[in-house]
Order: sequence, then structure tokens, then C-alpha cells
Amino acid sequence: MTHSKETQVRKVMYKIEHKIPDMNNKAISEITGEIYQADFELLAESIAIMRAQYLKKVVDIAREDQSKLSASSFNEARECKLAFQEAIESFNQLKRALHRGHFTLADANELSNELNNEEDDKNLWDDSEN
Repeated sequence: MTHSKETQVRKVMYKIEHKIPDMNNKAISEITGEIYQADFELLAESIAIMRAQYLKKVVDIAREDQSKLSASSFNEARECKLAFQEAIESFNQLKRALHRGHFTLADANELSNELNNEEDDKNLWDDSEN
């Protein structure tokens, strides 16, 4: 690719990349409608329930008669784990979109201010002790 062609491509990409935040804002606003602090709270509560359901499956496996253990028990636990992990990712994506300004909360600025703290990137759902 020639230097002038590279420069032209770079300029086009630059223009497109700078339109992406507005595209995100518009699409999120049109598709989701207003987003409230309560939506975050309800999603967080859902994640806690998903975690509990996953752990219940794990405890059920631990308590199951070893002669009756089967792959289906572990498959059910895996499904619960995947749903729990997807719920966490969903929360993190919603949080990220708020942090990036793709939407504003319709009813409160408190959560928005909290997300601007330095610990913003911390995964609140991660129990590991790193």
C-alpha cells in the first residue's frame, strides 16, 4: 500500500472511530430506553441468585451418593456456572457503558459518581484474593 493510500485509510478510520461513541449512545438509548439505578440493583440481585443456584448444584453434587454420580449432575452445574458468569459479564458491560457515557441514569447520579472512583475497574463479583 502506498503512503498516500495508507494516509487516506487512516483518515477514514479516524473519522469512523470518532463516530462510534455517538452511535453507541444513540443505539443504547433507542433500544433500551431509560436506564435506572434500580436496574443495576436488580441485576446485582439476579447475580447473587445465580451464584446461589450454582453453589447449590455444587453442594448437591458433594452430597450425592457417589454410586449415583453422573455427568448430568456436572452438566447442570456447568450450565448454572455459565449463566452466573454471563450475568456477571452483563453487569460489567452495563457498568462499562455507563462509565463511558453511553447513557446516563434516568433517576440518580449517585451510582455514576461512584463508578468514577479509582476502583471502577475492580470486579466486585470476583472473590479471588489477588
